[in-house]
Amino acid sequence: MVLVTNASNNALAARTGLLVALMPNLETVSQELDKLVPVFDEFTRAMQMKLSLKVFQGSTGWDDPAWTIEMATKALNAHVEKGDLVDVANFAMFIWFKQQESTS
Repeated sequence: MVLVTNASNNALAARTGLLVALMPNLETVSQELDKLVPVFDEFTRAMQMKLSLKVFQGSTGWDDPAWTIEMATKALNAHVEKGDLVDVANFAMFIWFKQQESTS
């Protein structure tokens, strides 16, 4: 049996109040998502178009185990220097995929 004291009630109330204060306004969340989703869709289309072009040009091997995370990171950094954010995102995706593979 657990005894609940006024001190623990006060602590629970304080935590609950904090959680309520931290909860976002659902209307604000909905409005933000309404803005973010189309931007995400447009950006991922740009990623797909760039990847498709590269495949048509003969680029392959992103999933080759011989192409290491370190190599992919070096390529990502080179594209950061060039300012090509779509390529940066694509290389980040490759690295993310390789990391997921290594943890499974």
